[in-house]
Amino acid sequence: MRTLILAFGLHTGAKGGDHWFGADKAKHFFISAFVESITYSALRSVHVRHDPALIAEIGKQKQSLEAKHEALLQELRTYWKSWDDLVDRGHAATEERVQTTKKMVDVLNRRNYIRNLVRDVNAALEE
Repeated sequence: MRTLILAFGLHTGAKGGDHWFGADKAKHFFISAFVESITYSALRSVHVRHDPALIAEIGKQKQSLEAKHEALLQELRTYWKSWDDLVDRGHAATEERVQTTKKMVDVLNRRNYIRNLVRDVNAALEE
């Protein structure tokens, strides 16, 4: 927990862009986690059972997320090939390499987000 507080305290934010560590996002994150924790604890304390239809729907959504994850991997492979081609061309493609790098980072971020969602769905299905 100290590490999170330190990370939020040390970050100065990006100029003119989206502030990933902004106060509003930190508040949103912690309030969401708190509400989710309280709701889950309350439901567990009264022994609420999972609805079979809900489990089936979660399974369908999991498959959809896995398909999106695979599509992002294919998109990433396309950028990898593009990156390799640009490196082979040398210094003439410097600006294009910067743009390709930004695209790869974007795909990696989306892919990690989807991967984390699939992990959370798997954890929910195991309970």
